Amino acid sequence: YSGTTENITSQFAAPLLDAVHAAAGDDLLDVACGTGAVSVEAAGRRARVTALDYSTNMLSELRRRLDEATTTNVDAVQGDAGHLQFGDAVFTNEVSNFGVIFCPDVFAAISEMRRVVRPGGRVGLTAWTRPSEHLWTAYLPVDAEDRLGFELESAPHYRWQSPKELRAELERAGLTDVQVELHIAEGPVVRDAAVFRSFVTRSPIIRASHRDLDDDQFNRLCDLA
Repeated sequence: YSGTTENITSQFAAPLLDAVHAAAGDDLLDVACGTGAVSVEAAGRRARVTALDYSTNMLSELRRRLDEATTTNVDAVQGDAGHLQFGDAVFTNEVSNFGVIFCPDVFAAISEMRRVVRPGGRVGLTAWTRPSEHLWTAYLPVDAEDRLGFELESAPHYRWQSPKELRAELERAGLTDVQVELHIAEGPVVRDAAVFRSFVTRSPIIRASHRDLDDDQFNRLCDLA
């Protein structure tokens, strides 16, 4: 993840923190923090960060980064976004960067974020637009969905494909004054052929949709990285 997708998702860290007005002295919760791109950015703004993720592997990578940078204002904790272990109204503001969209019960996760934020606090999250608007879909063959056996847009993490749908879900969870903005990432997902090869072979969607490529075709695809 840190060598592939994070090159895209980390570009949203600063805008996401700007949206919740993250500042020095804030108690900020980063839900489904992954390897910590947002948490590290928030720590640089001198917020007191609680970085929560269900994956112990993700948290291990985050703790390694924190140790290397001698960062002391981030507390990395294991937890379930759908059942946060914190009391009510604990945090100044909260974020989730392409995180809660993967939760089995997204509504429960957002409701939990609403519960633990202080009155007047801000909750910010990022979500993907529809797959047809993603650069990576240009690498998929035209019959990719037939090969996969499902429509890409039906995948759970594409559940909000319009600002209207996203706004409605956040308001249903009890959030108010909801604002939705479009941000576009720049640059490739990966930066060299070796990493791209790993990305392709480990991604179920891309691997399955390219299973008919011979070695020469696969190598030429990797050269595009």
